[in-house]
Amino acid sequence: MNKKITLMGFLSAVALLAYVFLVALFFSFAERLMGEKPGFSGFGIFLLLLVFSASLCGTLMFGRPIYLFLNNFKKESIWQIVSNLVWVFVLLVLVVLTKFIFNW
Repeated sequence: MNKKITLMGFLSAVALLAYVFLVALFFSFAERLMGEKPGFSGFGIFLLLLVFSASLCGTLMFGRPIYLFLNNFKKESIWQIVSNLVWVFVLLVLVVLTKFIFNW
């Protein structure tokens, strides 16, 4: 596996982690923004955010591998997916360990 695939996997995982934490931050302030009972607009915002999140996360995880696959770099495409998933798992473990160590 070459360094570019590993670097792109790392960058995709970091971008995904940053996005997930931004959405978590949004949800932690959502009650202040929308009130206790969100109503119709709150559910609409939630569903739009869900669709946007699925699209963005899918693009971050599978955009480059699909591009590589369609350009006949099938082996590199598989390695890119593996690299993305490994880096996401590594960052997940680091976040969980950080949570337990620093108790935040």
